[in-house]
Amino acid sequence: MFPTKKKTTQLVLRRALLLLTLFIALPCIAHSQTASPCTGSQLSVKDEHSDNAMGGQRGEYYSFKNNAPSPCTLKGSPGFVLLGRAGYRIPGQKITHNDGPGTDVTLVPGGKAFFSIDYRSCSFARGAGVRERCITSAKVRIEAPGTKRAFILRGGIDAEKLSVNVSSITSKDDTAP
Repeated sequence: MFPTKKKTTQLVLRRALLLLTLFIALPCIAHSQTASPCTGSQLSVKDEHSDNAMGGQRGEYYSFKNNAPSPCTLKGSPGFVLLGRAGYRIPGQKITHNDGPGTDVTLVPGGKAFFSIDYRSCSFARGAGVRERCITSAKVRIEAPGTKRAFILRGGIDAEKLSVNVSSITSKDDTAP
């Protein structure tokens, strides 16, 4: 073999070996990365479905979706506020977060995390003889835990005494129809 041909062959073999090593190591490197907390700009929110039970009990089920190309984590309960038609906070509301601190939920790109609210319908209570004023929110404001971005969705929530319970973030929607 000529010296230049031998050097060229060695160089090609080294590069091929390097590429093969990278292809083998790349999946391991990707799995070892820890996901950082989600930012508001990575997320979108959606009203997934609702549930109307007997006795005026209502449930709304929401999701946060990771729209970023990298995974991120959410933990805890989202901020939740009832808003009037003009977008202002309705006074006198009682929002409780009822499932403790929660666990870290990792959202892969395109993945979802879920939470729910539950309340008793004041329209139902009025039909049952309760004589209190019934206020229905036109919108709701939702903030993902650990972020400051507010998502505004159409509401239509008629919570009795403006009392709403909010769950922690979970990885599954166990209530999906």
